[in-house]
Amino acid sequence: MPITPAQIAEAEHQQWQEAQDPASAIRLIAGPGTGKSAAIERRIAHVLNSGANPNNVYVISFTRATCAELATRTSAFCSTQLCAQIATNIRISTMHSLALRILRSAAVPATLYPSDPIVLDDWQTENVYDQELATAVGCTPGREDADELIQVNSSRSLQF
Repeated sequence: MPITPAQIAEAEHQQWQEAQDPASAIRLIAGPGTGKSAAIERRIAHVLNSGANPNNVYVISFTRATCAELATRTSAFCSTQLCAQIATNIRISTMHSLALRILRSAAVPATLYPSDPIVLDDWQTENVYDQELATAVGCTPGREDADELIQVNSSRSLQF
């Protein structure tokens, strides 16, 4: 059943209220096409126009593509507002990139790992990680075969 105009209007109203929420952090959960990105743009403009330090504003999304889209949309939305000059200083990243940034700021990778960890993109996952995993567990590259072998052989230790 498609979303009705009344439902869209109600969702936009609620998201506008969330954008102006005085809380220091909010979580936005909504289905596709309900205006999440617009609510995020409004929230960023609201907190920046209210005096927030842009270096302390973090937007977390699931993929690099949505992060890039949010950065473009936020910059465009803020371009006509007081926050136009500082909006580019906010941090929009994936959860994994933020976690890695936090670990690096605490020098954790330098003290615990032989090399600097990275966040793999989809191509690297499919063409590097999957190949290495397949070689390690003795199967053809691909998630299904490797996952099945790992589950079957979970009692044995794997060395990568």
